[in-house]
Amino acid sequence: IDETRSFSGYWAITNRNYVYLSENEKTDFLIDFFTINGLNNKKVNKYEIRNFDISNNSFNNPLLINSTLTTSDLIEKKEGLIYLKIGKVIGQQSNLFEEKERINPIEINFPNSYDYNINVNDIVVGIAASGTTPYVVHALEDCNNNNIATGCITCNVGSPLSKVAKYPVEVVVGPEFLTGSSRMKAGTAQKLILNMITTAAMIRLGKVKGNKMVDMQLSNDKLVDRGIKMIMNDLKISKQEANSLLNKYKSVRKSINHGRKQQN
Repeated sequence: IDETRSFSGYWAITNRNYVYLSENEKTDFLIDFFTINGLNNKKVNKYEIRNFDISNNSFNNPLLINSTLTTSDLIEKKEGLIYLKIGKVIGQQSNLFEEKERINPIEINFPNSYDYNINVNDIVVGIAASGTTPYVVHALEDCNNNNIATGCITCNVGSPLSKVAKYPVEVVVGPEFLTGSSRMKAGTAQKLILNMITTAAMIRLGKVKGNKMVDMQLSNDKLVDRGIKMIMNDLKISKQEANSLLNKYKSVRKSINHGRKQQN
């Protein structure tokens, strides 16, 4: 498999830092990190990083990785395409996901910006421990100017971010044990609040049945097994019947709904 990866913008800076920390761009960790992960019997035959030196450390210079590798998970090559077991490309997947086409050579580009198409139906929450981060403040100002609801989570009272947000949340945790290391108390407090917001939002959106996440993505064997147990408990059926429903409908919610109709 011939693979070319191009990391641009933020990812160019971040991944160059990994190279700097390793002190050698050809460590086993980096070779595994910058090539396709999770493959069985992966052997990297060729590996080259370009533009990794500190003089190229800018958003405008992409970090390039060229590699050639072999793996027992390669199913076949045909008409310019390679077929891999996708379960080994993105983690241990369940049998609900089998094969996927990948273009050869694989071109992977990591974007520096994203288009989320935010509109008046959304709520934008700005997160900044100090409440002074300029781009977070300006982002909420833009949202306010476009009639988009705004909130914030900050650890200072009366900060510029709190004054801009229509729904500010201020959680004062006091000075950090390591001065300026806001990943500690401030980051932990903000994460707890984010958990509350996202969990409540998913419940209000109807993604939860009872206390079960019936709309979860069945992306690995553990989650598939959990989904089967949800179906078994809700419909009072055997594991074999629940597994059959889940393989057919690929969704816990749909499996329960269709199973209920069959029972009635």
